[in-house]
Amino acid sequence: MNPDHLERVFLSYSSRDRGEVQELYTELRRRGVPVWWDSVNLPRGRATETEVARAAREAAGFAFYLTSNAAASGWVRETERRHALANLSRDHSLGIFPVFREPIDEVMQAVLAVATDTKHLDDYDFAKYHGFVVDLAGSSLTEELRRAAAEVLRSFVRTVAERVPGGALMRVGAATRGGPRLRAYPLDLLLDWSGDFPDEMGTGGLPSPSGSAPLGQALQDLRNALAHEWPGHRLQIVPQCHLAMAFALAFTFRRNSGYELEVVNPHTGVSWDGPGQPRAALRDFWSVAEEDQMARSDGDGIVAMLGVSRTITAQVRKKLSAAGLRPRRAVVFEPSTGPGPASLSSLSGDEAHRAAIAVTEALRALREEGTAGPLHLVYAGPAPFAVLLGQQLSNLGMIRLYEWADSQGTFVPVFDLKSS
Repeated sequence: MNPDHLERVFLSYSSRDRGEVQELYTELRRRGVPVWWDSVNLPRGRATETEVARAAREAAGFAFYLTSNAAASGWVRETERRHALANLSRDHSLGIFPVFREPIDEVMQAVLAVATDTKHLDDYDFAKYHGFVVDLAGSSLTEELRRAAAEVLRSFVRTVAERVPGGALMRVGAATRGGPRLRAYPLDLLLDWSGDFPDEMGTGGLPSPSGSAPLGQALQDLRNALAHEWPGHRLQIVPQCHLAMAFALAFTFRRNSGYELEVVNPHTGVSWDGPGQPRAALRDFWSVAEEDQMARSDGDGIVAMLGVSRTITAQVRKKLSAAGLRPRRAVVFEPSTGPGPASLSSLSGDEAHRAAIAVTEALRALREEGTAGPLHLVYAGPAPFAVLLGQQLSNLGMIRLYEWADSQGTFVPVFDLKSS
């Protein structure tokens, strides 16, 4: 998923460090940093030097993965460094971000020992830029690369913020599925989790709550970066993704975070408002019923079924039985006009937001009645409405999100949200 219009951070490195850089690249994509990396973006059959020069000229910043291998690489030390300095001279908002995999002094000594422009040695001084130093004392390389990715993200958001007027939208794409839809939108950030939600017919199944911790950390890093570099601004979310990602992303910027969201449906172009302060609930939109056959007086937690595009009650009942789940309460939400692919088409302006408020108000009422335990949220509907729902999921305790798995013919848990 590589929309052509994205401004990208150029990732400079030695090919000898490719394995570690692959891991850094994955963490950058999870956090929304648009990256130009030759292993992915260099077109086959084109002259390498020409394409690298073009990508470098168009880069919105540079991230250098610095090791003794990188110091020995003329591409990194000379060619790509000069491109970075030229970009910086044209636009001071563009960043140079070094990630020192080895001690700074050792890397810099190795760079200066083979520098070709001896009259301008200061131009080789990567240490003068604010970067990240990998420290493996008490930490794994994977964790350190996650921290490095978080710092690159913050640097990139700062660049975006410096180049746009106040009050502008930060445009965030969310992707787990391929296709051309997001190419139509001028995005600033693209959270690409396609490797974490692989094609079930290809590389595997859906993630599990126990394996989703790195994704949750990526969202927290995004929230922290925006809190520091984009405070009080609005976010536009364009989801081309699994429902769990849409929920989790919006939950990160839920209504008590201070952010207002606008969500755009990439399939229809329709946009809905997600104001920071909730408005009057649109209760008439829903038909709400409790499923007494699923509930148990000695059970634990709540099962909430939202059948927007189709009815899912029978499938959820089968899932509960197979998994041995015994909820204390089970409630079904369906549009009053009946579920279907066009059930939300009549909602405009803030009406979709108000319909989402109606769901979360009903769930909070169940909590206030003393229903403890996890909230199992099973939803069938479009991802943009999942964004509006996720924005409102505050004060509901632990929430477990489910996705439909074709290979298993049932809903499976994929992500946990923890709300205070």
